[in-house]
Amino acid sequence: MSNKIVLPFTGPLTPAALEGWLGSCDDAFITYEGLKTDRQPALTAPLQIRLMGMALQEPTMAAWWTAKRDDYAALASYKLFEAKIRARFLPKGQKILALRDFFQCRQGRLSFNDYASALTEARNTIPTGSTLIPTSIFKFHLLFHSHPTLQLRIMGIHTFDIEAATLGIDNLVSLLSMQWDSLIAEGVIRGPSTSVGSGTGYSNAAQVTHARLPTLSDPERSRLTSLNGCWRCRKVPTDLGWIKHVGRTCPGDLSKGITPGIDYVAPADSTGTSEVKKEFAGAVLTHNNDGEDQPDPISRLHIGATFYTEDEDADDFIHPIYRKGALYDDDTDEES
Repeated sequence: MSNKIVLPFTGPLTPAALEGWLGSCDDAFITYEGLKTDRQPALTAPLQIRLMGMALQEPTMAAWWTAKRDDYAALASYKLFEAKIRARFLPKGQKILALRDFFQCRQGRLSFNDYASALTEARNTIPTGSTLIPTSIFKFHLLFHSHPTLQLRIMGIHTFDIEAATLGIDNLVSLLSMQWDSLIAEGVIRGPSTSVGSGTGYSNAAQVTHARLPTLSDPERSRLTSLNGCWRCRKVPTDLGWIKHVGRTCPGDLSKGITPGIDYVAPADSTGTSEVKKEFAGAVLTHNNDGEDQPDPISRLHIGATFYTEDEDADDFIHPIYRKGALYDDDTDEES
């Protein structure tokens, strides 16, 4: 009987899942009352509580219900039973934790649809979330914590009024989602690897074009290095159209959404060789997933010199021993 009125709860035992299930219980009881005929029994408080208890199929919750089900069924309303469930299975201070998760939610590298879903779930996890987070606050957060380029695109619409009564949450989400997909289609921003164009009708080809390659594993880095390949585009010398390069000098591959490396310049001659300026004013050590941290085996100009006196009596004659790509020791004729 419980499966016909109250959905079973099988887990996971998380605040979001549990709050979602409790909300479905509210919907089920309201719907039952609205559709009930004279021949159907009324759902009294004990019956509602037992229906909910029977639906608790997650092992920990099932054991908790079995141990004291008669006591729980004696409660005055199923809302009191909901309070018992929250007190037992939700973390202490759940409301403040849920509020923190909501206000810390940002789009970051997520697709807009994933971000909107995460923000909605965070609000739903807050007890009485619709009261604590009214529509206006939700809309402000949704817009101003979205991608910066998306914010500018939306605020550039001269008829846009976020406080308009006709602009509800669903309409705002729809507008932002449409503009996000437009930015990706135009190539203004690179689409993330998940949910690109999800549910918007864009073709799979468009999604592939802007998808990011998966993070390069250490074994794959070793394989590409042994083949003199590139960590950024994942190509090797045997691939069609290959020109010698590493991650920083990678020409990219727009068919896979791979932009050129930071040091790439167009080929300077008919040989296809890409000459890269190698003058350094400083350095910053960073870690990235775009392959630009790949070691470069190509010899390059070292900014440095060794000085010695040509003649013991000619103290004012000092010059560097210099050779492109190496420094030589005058006594040993060996590279240093």
